[in-house]
Amino acid sequence: MDWSAFFKDMELWMQASNEVLKKYPIDSDKYWEWMVHSTGKFGNKYNNHPLVIQFLMVLISFQEDVYKQLSQSKQMG
Repeated sequence: MDWSAFFKDMELWMQASNEVLKKYPIDSDKYWEWMVHSTGKFGNKYNNHPLVIQFLMVLISFQEDVYKQLSQSKQMG
């Protein structure tokens, strides 16, 4: 497993995520469709190595937390 390549790709994925978020808000179906598709493709690239899957789950969990915070602030505001 080439971990250097993996972490470089993860950095590129995070940059891509930021670009997608400029077009589609985190509470949009378009963003989550991109998220699911891109993380699936990312996992496949690294043969769904268990540690790769764990890292991807952390990325998804983080985005879910951001989404939940946004939803809560919208409900309060």
